[in-house]
Amino acid sequence: MLSKLLKYEFKATSRVFLPAYAVLLIAGAIQKIMLQFGFYNKDMGVFSKILGSIVPSLLGAAVVAIFVVTLVVMINRFRKSLLGREGYLMFTLPVNTSQLILSKAIAVLAWAILSCIIGLITVVILVYDTDFVNFVNDAIGLVGEASRQAGASNVVLFFIETVLTFIFGIVNLTFMIYLCLSIGQLSNKHRGLCAIGAFVGINFVLRNIILAIISNVLFTDKFVPPFYLCGYDTESIVGILQMMNAFMLAGLVIVIIELLIYFFITKYILSNKLNLE
Repeated sequence: MLSKLLKYEFKATSRVFLPAYAVLLIAGAIQKIMLQFGFYNKDMGVFSKILGSIVPSLLGAAVVAIFVVTLVVMINRFRKSLLGREGYLMFTLPVNTSQLILSKAIAVLAWAILSCIIGLITVVILVYDTDFVNFVNDAIGLVGEASRQAGASNVVLFFIETVLTFIFGIVNLTFMIYLCLSIGQLSNKHRGLCAIGAFVGINFVLRNIILAIISNVLFTDKFVPPFYLCGYDTESIVGILQMMNAFMLAGLVIVIIELLIYFFITKYILSNKLNLE
């Protein structure tokens, strides 16, 4: 049933994202053609000035719009589908609350990753030339050299942890927003303000916890690193990379714990304290 929910979710959201992706790629291609042929170095009259202003503006607007749309769609799909009038239908389907939440979150994650890929493709279109190819080759050479010095396994682990941190970071933010919206719907009035208040409160508490930990660890008479960072040779590339991997792994574990807390509290509220409009 989760697959059917995802199919419905992607069908509903693709009508927003696909046109935005098309605009971004087309604007990027046009901008590249204009740069390639020295359009901005030629005086072609009023038309060239108008086009030279529209295309960069359209490109910039499309880049901003994709990330804004991702956030807006994340909020609206959850709020309207589960907390609004559509909720009367959604919660009568033969699915559990977890599947309803996960269908929204998986769709958000997929579109966020695709947005980053489309944005990267657009950047490559804009900067692609001989110098860019040389830069990529040099970067690959540096990665190869780093792998030789630090060990391929350490470099691969660092790459995997970076990707996982990005993915779980998106899921973490998604579940936090879902939790805030769920808390907001507990109020009969001013649901939006209550949700914003919950978001500010959660971030305030987390920030103070993090600051307290940093203060206790860093601002002491003698710096004592966390147990998982002890024993590494900080004067060698291998030791530094291993320490970074340990640090990122610890951060990843914290992020996963946070998102699980957000998920289960949201599930509880929607299962036991649902207050549809």
